[in-house]
Formats: sequence, structure tokens, C-alpha cells
Amino acid sequence: MGRKQIYKLVSVLVFLFSGISVALAQPTGQIQAPVNKNIFEVISSLSTYIRPLILVVFLGVIIYAGITIQTSAGDPEKQKKGWDTLKAGIVGFIIIALAPVIVEIVGRLIGVRGDFF
Repeated sequence: MGRKQIYKLVSVLVFLFSGISVALAQPTGQIQAPVNKNIFEVISSLSTYIRPLILVVFLGVIIYAGITIQTSAGDPEKQKKGWDTLKAGIVGFIIIALAPVIVEIVGRLIGVRGDFF
């Protein structure tokens, strides 16, 4: 993959995910003292603020990986490090994005009742 293609790929990813993070950065509720609340309500109210932070960190990982690849100057070791960082960021983001679904599925499989999210 040439430098121009990598630059275009990173630019498109940054553009796409910056819009998502801005859209999700506005919290829908306020964190209140966890008095008379169960653990699910506390986690739900905290996740409102944590999810936008995760998107910002993911965007930072993509930018870091892109810069590493761009500044590798043809060094295969640095290019591999950049691509590995990009892959790890994408896999981590997918796992975090699917975490509520995974928790819901596992909860239903083991018979836990209640609406987690």
C-alpha cells in the first residue's frame, strides 16, 4: 500500500469517527449519587459518559497508527508496528462496542433476569 493510499485511509477513518464521537459526546442524563440505585443503574449512568471517551481514545489510536505508518520511511518494522496498532485498536473498539450485547446475551443464557441497558 502506498503512502497516498494510507493517508487517504487514515483521513477517511478520522473523518468518519470524528463525526460519531461528536454525535455521541452529548450525554443523555446526569450522574446522580447512587443512593437507592442498583448496580445496573449506576453502570448505565456512568456508561453515558464513558462511551464518548472511548471513541476519543479510539480516534487517538487510529491517528497514532497512521502517523507511525506514515513516518516509517520504508522501515518494515515500523510499518508492522503501525499496522499492528491499527488492528489492535479496531479489535478493541469492536469488543467495547459489542460489550453491552455480549453481557445481555450471557445474562440471558445463564438466566439472569433484568434489563441491563
